[in-house]
Amino acid sequence: MTAQGPITRTREDAGDILLLIGGLAIASTLELAVLRTFTRTAIHIPALESLQTPYKLLTTGGEYAYFVAIALLLPAFVVMGVQLFRARAPFRHLATFGVTLFALPASLAIAGVVNGLALDLGTITSVGIVSAAFALSVPQKRTGVPVFCFVAAFATSGLYGAIPALNDAGIQLAQPKMLLNAAELLGVAYALTLPLMLHSRIERKDWLAGAVAGILVLAVFLGNGSTSRFLLLWNIGLSGILPSIFYAVAAGSIVVSGVSLVRSGRALQAAGLLLLVTGGIGLHSTYQSALVVAGLATLCCAATQVRGVRSKPVSRSLEMSG
Repeated sequence: MTAQGPITRTREDAGDILLLIGGLAIASTLELAVLRTFTRTAIHIPALESLQTPYKLLTTGGEYAYFVAIALLLPAFVVMGVQLFRARAPFRHLATFGVTLFALPASLAIAGVVNGLALDLGTITSVGIVSAAFALSVPQKRTGVPVFCFVAAFATSGLYGAIPALNDAGIQLAQPKMLLNAAELLGVAYALTLPLMLHSRIERKDWLAGAVAGILVLAVFLGNGSTSRFLLLWNIGLSGILPSIFYAVAAGSIVVSGVSLVRSGRALQAAGLLLLVTGGIGLHSTYQSALVVAGLATLCCAATQVRGVRSKPVSRSLEMSG
């Protein structure tokens, strides 16, 4: 009899998590594309009145995607916590503590027990701690560079947004514009450095997908720069102060990295990086902050897949007689 329980269980766990997190990433992407982007640009569509039926169907689909994403967040956090502890990852306690720092004030804020400032500070701290757990999970430090850039951008933008509430609470701080500029540069740096997370060769079709995405984004920015930058700020948290080519290349880098990760069998990591994009940089809403924390937790779980298989003993074939 051959004992293959540990490996089989690890693969099944990975498949279950990928199905759940992948669904969350897809739902949040559809919500971003329809509710946060299309519905805010539909007013520029000529003769929109004659397209009310397809418009309503599309917005209804976007709303459905939003509710699906909301419904998947809690089970996603639960399943990821189980995976981290089942894999006995050495950073599991730190990751769980970071997620709790977001979940607890978020729940209390929804119930009206605490104010928005507690949620904002809890979110910024949570993002920092979960990202630290991810940094401990990667053997190659260059892999953590994009995540570091994202977290630094999130923290600087989040701090800028939280300063007025801190002033109201009696903690007088200036609100320097340099925080927003730093968040802008770090946010673009996140996208541009994503290829550092790849361990396999980027193939031609990966480059082609990235080129198509970059050209489309550049065309949108050049066609209507003011609206594009407004949507970028509203949805992602970047103000668009850099030349359009930077955002086009950043979009291409995201697509190249995502396609390459999926092709090389690292779809869970790709889903985590996508959740960071749909969550955005800074304190937009509890929903988007939850996507960011879920994305970072997903990256921690992705790091346990190989670690989990290697850390569990695999019994050799045993011949049993009588």
